[in-house]
Amino acid sequence: MVADHPENGERTNQGHSVGWWEGDTLVVDTTLLSSHRAGNSSGGVPSGAQKHVVERFSLSDDGTRAIVDVFVEDPEFLAEPFEGRTEMVYSPHLQLYAYDCQP
Repeated sequence: MVADHPENGERTNQGHSVGWWEGDTLVVDTTLLSSHRAGNSSGGVPSGAQKHVVERFSLSDDGTRAIVDVFVEDPEFLAEPFEGRTEMVYSPHLQLYAYDCQP
């Protein structure tokens, strides 16, 4: 069963997300994003209060890539919905470095 977004939930830059599995695919639905003109603070597309994002996370058939399909609609800033895909390659030979970030 898919959980619903709160009717009058707090709007934040990250929004409110609910997720569920469709077979081997994790689907994440995000709404309640705050309206802000700075995008993601690194020059991204601004967000309006009606922005809606759906991400679908899956693995490639050979298991070497994580595939993320994205659907974004935001009538305030996008003339039409955006759909895109990104793939991340499994690279176990690379070393992950820790960063001491101070928020």
